[in-house]
Amino acid sequence: MDYSKRRPRCYADFHSLVRRAGLQGIVEKCRAHIEQALKLPITLPEGLSAHELTERDIIMLKGYSVHGEYSLEDNALYFTRGQWCRPTLVHEVLHAASYFARNEYADISGGIMTLIESLTEFLTGYVLYREHPVCFQNWVHKRYRICSASLLPIYERGVRALAVLCRHASIQEVAALYLWRSEKNWLEAYKEFIARHGLRDFIKECLRRRISAVAALVDALTEAYGEEAAELIYEAPFEITLDFAKMET
Repeated sequence: MDYSKRRPRCYADFHSLVRRAGLQGIVEKCRAHIEQALKLPITLPEGLSAHELTERDIIMLKGYSVHGEYSLEDNALYFTRGQWCRPTLVHEVLHAASYFARNEYADISGGIMTLIESLTEFLTGYVLYREHPVCFQNWVHKRYRICSASLLPIYERGVRALAVLCRHASIQEVAALYLWRSEKNWLEAYKEFIARHGLRDFIKECLRRRISAVAALVDALTEAYGEEAAELIYEAPFEITLDFAKMET
C-alpha cells in the first residue's frame, strides 16, 4: 500500500471518538490534554470554530492542500476529511493556543515561521508522549504519513534543535515561550529566556542575516553546547534525539 495512504489501527478509534464528541467537542478534549501534559493554562481564541472539509473544498478555500490548518484570518481550524488524525489535531490546536494566533504578533511570526512550525511539532510530540503513547510511537518512528503533521527537512531540524535545547532548559519553560499569556509580552519573555540560559539572540541574528529562524537557533545551540548539539541535530536517529525521558520537564 502507498505509504501516504496507510492508516494506523488507532485511526478508526480516533475518528469514532470525533463522531461522538463532534469537532468542537474533540477540540476541547484536545485542549484539556495539552494543558494536562504541559502543566500550563491553554487559552484558545474566543469564537474559534472547527471544520472538516473535503480536499477539493480545502483547495478551493485555501488554494492548497493540507492535513489541517489553523487560520488566523478566519479564527478557524480546518481539517481535510480522511487526511487527519490525533497528531494533526494536537498540532493545530497548539497553533491556535500560541502567541502567534493573536493579531498583535502577526508581524513577528512572518519572520520566524520555521521556528514556530518546529516548536509546534516539538510540543505535539511531547503531548503525544505524555497523553497518547501509541500515537507517540507512530509519530517518533514515522510509521505513517498521517501521524506526522509537518516533518519537512527544515522543520525536522528545528524539532531536533528544540530537543537539544530541552536537555538544558525545561520543556515547560520552552512551552511558556509559545503559549499565549495575556499578562506577558512575548518579546520580553523571549529575552528573559535567552539571558537565563546564556544563549545569543538568535531571532535578532535570523532577521539581521536573513536566514531561517531554525538555522539561527541551530547556530546558537552548537555555539553553546558544542559537539553534543551537533550530533543530536545532524547525526542521531530521530527517536534518539526525541527521547523525552532525557529532557528537562
